[in-house]
Amino acid sequence: MTLTLEHVTGGYGNLQVLKDLNFTVADGSIVGLIGLNGAGKSTTIKHIIGLLTPQQGKITIDDKTLAEDPDGYRQAIAYVPETPVLYAKLTLREHLELTMMAYALDKDAAWAKANEMLKKFRLDNKLDWFPAKFSKGMKQKVMIVAAFMTNAKLYIIDEPFTGLDPLAVHDLLDLVQAKKSGGRVCADVHAHFGYRSAVRRPVCAAAQWPSPGHRQHGAAAAGLQACRRRQPGCDLHGHDGGTLMRKLWQGA
Repeated sequence: MTLTLEHVTGGYGNLQVLKDLNFTVADGSIVGLIGLNGAGKSTTIKHIIGLLTPQQGKITIDDKTLAEDPDGYRQAIAYVPETPVLYAKLTLREHLELTMMAYALDKDAAWAKANEMLKKFRLDNKLDWFPAKFSKGMKQKVMIVAAFMTNAKLYIIDEPFTGLDPLAVHDLLDLVQAKKSGGRVCADVHAHFGYRSAVRRPVCAAAQWPSPGHRQHGAAAAGLQACRRRQPGCDLHGHDGGTLMRKLWQGA
């Protein structure tokens, strides 16, 4: 499985957030997007999953675009958003059954995977609960179980540790590592350097680098220096006003 972005320019209406973005995520990689607030991390993900359409360039999974193979493209992706999205009138059990139908999963195999994760995340006795009874962290765990029970080729997790307790963070990292070992790809999107040990492949942030004199230029430069102190391999490609690509953890 290979995810490829080629010369992608896009954003919201007339507001261009991404400009000529290029990168490839190979099979078996764990990749993280790191950047300042507003750098374009979540916008990149929205383009990959099809919520936004590139104004220029193309995005492919195994050389197929969303337009060429809508069903195959969507079933190749499992997405955990930053803010959990659950249906108020569906129980946890019904959310998982809906996921099974959407991905055309074998029910017995899917439930075997789900039950193992439900026990891991301490949700196994809450299958008949409605979302109103869940805390934010518990809702996030539901989203994680629903995503990781699928046979998706690409797992995208936006701000994965938000709301999770320390045990759940550890359990999630184990799931991510297991998917990597099984030949899956995980795209891990977060704006901080905590848990950087989870990232085993180059980490890139696509953004507009603030030009000199811009109010965020100093903060961006300071952040880059912090990158370099933490990881000597941190590099900057681009120029003021152009595309920023940071690559960390080279050769990991």
